[in-house]
Amino acid sequence: MVIFFQVSTLYEAYYTIWFKLIMGNLFINVLLSVLFGILIFIILFRKSNLKVEEILISMITGLCAVYPAIFIIYLLSIKTGAATGLFKTFIDAFFIASLVEEATKFLVIQILFFIRKINNLRDGIATAVAVGTGFACLENIMYSLDASFVVMFRLFSAIPLHIITAGIIGYFSVKIIHSKKFSNVRGFGEAFLIHGLYNFLISLKAFISFLAIPLLLLAGYRLYKLSQNADTTEKTDTN
Repeated sequence: MVIFFQVSTLYEAYYTIWFKLIMGNLFINVLLSVLFGILIFIILFRKSNLKVEEILISMITGLCAVYPAIFIIYLLSIKTGAATGLFKTFIDAFFIASLVEEATKFLVIQILFFIRKINNLRDGIATAVAVGTGFACLENIMYSLDASFVVMFRLFSAIPLHIITAGIIGYFSVKIIHSKKFSNVRGFGEAFLIHGLYNFLISLKAFISFLAIPLLLLAGYRLYKLSQNADTTEKTDTN
């Protein structure tokens, strides 16, 4: 009886500590994710031509896109369960997570562009960035159910990743309107490769996984150059 009581007490203490870790981590990551989303919202409101409701709707649409993406990833993961080792890591990184998530964002962005009849490069990037922000923030909150501080790393890597890849998709999706054939496919291709390589790198050993940082910096610079080109194009069109 005494042994049973001691075991029960230890289990209760372990459960309490684990629950506090999860809830504490969840609270911190929900707070940080929301604050990150608010920060992007403020930037878009100040720097883009989008109205408040357009930014909010784009973010909410991106947020909702997480659910079908997760469901499809779950189904594909079951199908590829027999794969092992580095091959499985590669398949999971590129052809499950990256392909599904970027395809989902791509579809959502195309729908928003069609409804709003967006033909301006800056508006295209801003709308897509809002979609990517909503998608990334909810995904990060879901990862917060893990009591690991890996989710903290995701806040400063995975969220920017989704924003960057969405922005690239948005830019090239508008480019196709300006007689650049297959530009939207090119944007999706770039987003898919960047996201897949990021996933693959962070799945490897600790030292190699840090290569994801320069990858994000290069991807961010790529979106920055596209944004500059969008500004130049808009100024040329208005003159």
